[in-house]
Amino acid sequence: MNKDYLIIIADTSYIVYEGLTSLISKKGLKYDFKMSSTLEETGKCLLIGNVCAVIINPSVFGTNTKAILSLKDQHPYVRWIGFIHSYYEQQILSVF
Repeated sequence: MNKDYLIIIADTSYIVYEGLTSLISKKGLKYDFKMSSTLEETGKCLLIGNVCAVIINPSVFGTNTKAILSLKDQHPYVRWIGFIHSYYEQQILSVF
């Protein structure tokens, strides 16, 4: 990667991925992007290094809040941002 930091976008929609990368890139920020469609894949992407943020659709981890909290604990330097475009229960929203 030729840029300093990586943003992981965890969503099953390529349209959402393209939209978010386009919006962030238009701001002139120098980031690389990686799409992830499962929580397991997100965990593997976190091992790449230089990850500064994970923008995640809560549907990627469903109701498995323990797994997402575990990833957050393992990577405390990463900013976790819930990208919510649907209704979710308070238990899921409280993770963010």
